[in-house]
Parts: sequence; structure tokens; C-alpha cells
Amino acid sequence: MAAKYGVYFGMALGVLNPGKTPPLENKLVLIQPNGRVAWEYSKVRPVPGPEAAMQVRGDGKLRELDTPYGRLSSIICFDGDFPQLLAQAGVLGSDVVLDPSNDWRAIDPWHTQMVSFRAIEQGFNLIRQTRRGLSAAFDYQGRRLAAMDDYQTMDHAMVSQVTSRGVRTVYSRLGDWFAWLCLIILILLTVQTFRQKRV
Repeated sequence: MAAKYGVYFGMALGVLNPGKTPPLENKLVLIQPNGRVAWEYSKVRPVPGPEAAMQVRGDGKLRELDTPYGRLSSIICFDGDFPQLLAQAGVLGSDVVLDPSNDWRAIDPWHTQMVSFRAIEQGFNLIRQTRRGLSAAFDYQGRRLAAMDDYQTMDHAMVSQVTSRGVRTVYSRLGDWFAWLCLIILILLTVQTFRQKRV
């Protein structure tokens, strides 16, 4: 299909391997317009409980591919809740991140809204295609470009035009140094206050 239409095709797959422990692979396979596989990315952070017990964990490294539409990368679902994992997208200079997901009513739409913050932090555009939840496309400033909620519509299709270039943010370059600096200053001020009270 990718070769026929000349497109990049990201397939989210659940692969069951009977006889292996754990038996489930939750992955995204990116196919190039020439029909070849660019990469396979396995979910790094399975949801605690039954999924974590039966899923093979990925190696924790984001994949990337330079294309005419920007540098592509991907995560899967719960991976988006971990800023340290998505920091790799900022370091790699990812322009567009694909995030297939399978949510449930109790976390809809919050799970999608949370991952939009990762796009702002790291300066990438995000496409989150979600079964049983809110699918949405966000630009690198967190603006929602398109949305479709599985629970609120019968038309289960979302079409969006997404900017093909991201930005390098201060946070993607420097990380949490400012937060750590504030914590150190707070500790120093607290110690100084106690010393003054003793005098």
C-alpha cells in the first residue's frame, strides 16, 4: 500500500507469539514509499497490570527517519507520559512524532491532552491516533489542529494538515537544569535561614 500510493505508512501492531515469554509485542512499523521497512519501534512503557505482565518491552531508544516531510519518529500510547523518553525526540530534532494509542473512557480525553505537553516541551508536531479515546494532531506549540473522539462520533476518521518542521526548544537543549538549580537554591536558602535563627 505504501509503495502503491507513495506514502509513509505507520502501522500499529499487536503481535502474539505463542510459546514465548512474554508473548505480546506492541509495536509500530514504519514503511517507506519504496515499500521497505524503515524501522520497528516497540512500546517501552506498558501499562501496569496485565499489559506489563504479557508485553515485551522495547529498548527505550526512539527511531528517526529523515523524509521530505521532516524527521519522523514514534512512540506508543503510555510512552507519552514519560518526559525522559520523549526528550530523545528533542535531541534527535524530530519534526513529527506518531503516537498510536488505545485508551478507555476513564482516561479520555486527558491522556491525549497530557502528551500534547511533550510536543511543546520538545518542539515537535504530534499525531496521536487513538482507538477508544481522543485522536488529535497538535503542532509544536500545542495548538490542536484536528481531533476526533471515538466516544463522541460515528465518523471514525481524522484528517489534518500538520506542519512538517518542528523547532528546537530551550527545554530540549537544556533539559531539567533550571528545576535542579531552583531546588539547590531552595536548599541553600533553607540552610541559611536555620543558621540565622540559631544566631
